[in-house]
Amino acid sequence: KFHFTGSKVPLYRHTGSQKFTGNSIQEKLSIHLIGRGSSRGLRAELCLKSLNLLIMKTKLLSLVLLVFSLTNAQSLIHNFTFDGTYNDAVGTSSYFQNGTFFRTDRNGIASRAIEVNSVNAGIAGGAMPNIPIGTSSRTISIWVRFLPSANSFDRYFIFGYGGNGENQGFNLTQAFNPTNAVNTLQVSTAGFSSDNSVNASVVVSMNVWYHYVVSFNGSVVKVYRNNQLLINQTVSGWNTTSGGGTLGLRLGNNTVGQSTTSPIYLDDLQVYTYALSDAEVTNLYNNNTLTTSYFNQNNLQVALYPNPTSNILNIEMTNDVKSVEIYNIQGQKVMTSTKKQINVADFSAGMYMIKIQDTENAIATKKFVKQ
Repeated sequence: KFHFTGSKVPLYRHTGSQKFTGNSIQEKLSIHLIGRGSSRGLRAELCLKSLNLLIMKTKLLSLVLLVFSLTNAQSLIHNFTFDGTYNDAVGTSSYFQNGTFFRTDRNGIASRAIEVNSVNAGIAGGAMPNIPIGTSSRTISIWVRFLPSANSFDRYFIFGYGGNGENQGFNLTQAFNPTNAVNTLQVSTAGFSSDNSVNASVVVSMNVWYHYVVSFNGSVVKVYRNNQLLINQTVSGWNTTSGGGTLGLRLGNNTVGQSTTSPIYLDDLQVYTYALSDAEVTNLYNNNTLTTSYFNQNNLQVALYPNPTSNILNIEMTNDVKSVEIYNIQGQKVMTSTKKQINVADFSAGMYMIKIQDTENAIATKKFVKQ
């Protein structure tokens, strides 16, 4: 008899309790079949085939779980719609309500956006689970409407989090001076500091809704406004920290660098754990959501050949390769590359998963077989 507990199957003789210690199902059954008659051998052979089928199903399940983990590792982790609620539609955070009021959104629907007019506004308790820190990839998308203030010059703080020291924060601000035709849009790492920041000069109008998207992949920061790429710059030293406290996303307040607040309307705040592609930003601007294929992160057209292969695996795609990761059936990463030709000659025979990302951050996850 046998008892299946995973990759090892303890076997016992019918006439005793002697246990065999072979490491594979086939080895154990081979030991068990010694000296048996044809009828018992037939039953055991059928049992062996059933167990082989079980092994194949187990490996297939592992492959499915691997694909799921690869395609869902990058995702939308926070989604504040502000549709009459301060709650996060995806995560567990709730927006801290001091100094905020529900207002009419960009589509003219009442109580589906918020006005922020307080230096105390921010995520409840200062905690925002899983918000990307360090050099981790991220994207923050938000709709903004600037309101006139009594100040002759304003620097509107749109969002920010992390420490206040140089390179420790991740902040977006928009300057406005009524006497200037253009004003500075800035992504900074230390509050309103201009050190190690990236900037763009843009025209700003009051009481107009703008869609801002800021992405960072660990080395390149991009800023879009209304689907127009304004900043695309390589940076160094950026390393978002908690600043000695819990991480919370501040919205529309001037707790860093200024003592007064310039009121703004905000809507549809979304935080992603990867840098969105240009196509995804366009989709957000037009629809305020990503399609199912984008959430599955399998939005790249790729062909692999030959498949199966015994030596070279070729990747056929339109854009250049940004990264290639290959995983075995156990989910272990066995190779990384930036080439369109991968030498797998030294791989053990079997099935593998390959995750390919292009220079636009589109991703494909596929299977291939090494002979």
